[in-house]
Amino acid sequence: MKENNDFANDDLIEADESATPFDEPSKMPLPAETRDKPLPDPALWASNNPKDKADEGRLPENVKIAGALFIVHGVCLALNSFLWRDPKAGGNLDSNDLLRGFLWFGATFFIASGLFERRIWAWWVATLIGGGAGIVNLLASIGNVVSRSLLPADEPIQANFYPPVIAVAAVAMLLSTALLLTPTAKAAFGITKDNPSGLF
Repeated sequence: MKENNDFANDDLIEADESATPFDEPSKMPLPAETRDKPLPDPALWASNNPKDKADEGRLPENVKIAGALFIVHGVCLALNSFLWRDPKAGGNLDSNDLLRGFLWFGATFFIASGLFERRIWAWWVATLIGGGAGIVNLLASIGNVVSRSLLPADEPIQANFYPPVIAVAAVAMLLSTALLLTPTAKAAFGITKDNPSGLF
């Protein structure tokens, strides 16, 4: 009987002599066939916490803000078409400007909807075209300020936009692009080091 007990002890990991069946599992002796097996990768462990699962499907706040700022840009351009009066048209509304303003507002709303739905195409369009539009608006606003400082006060500036509104549009678009380029936003669209485009 004693020989059987010795044989059984050989199959167990050496444990603390003070360990009891009521101690923590880490102090209990483990079978020999278990001690040599590698532990699974912790990154593959799935969380059973309902809150963690809910967070995985939640859209990051910076993506929500970026989408909202994209819509703000469209609203600003639509508003610009109302506020700007072309001197060549006698100070009246230009139907072409109105059409362009509403078309751009519809485009920004459509792209923002894609961002809210985590569409990868919307991320690319928002960062490339949106970022470019923000830079153009910003340069136009800066150019207007510089021209106003160099020209006499009574001399009109040749511009086809309302400067304060376009300045707000530029800031909104550039902030939107910056938020979409954050690591959290990229991860929401599946953009990683192994998949930099998010398309595969």
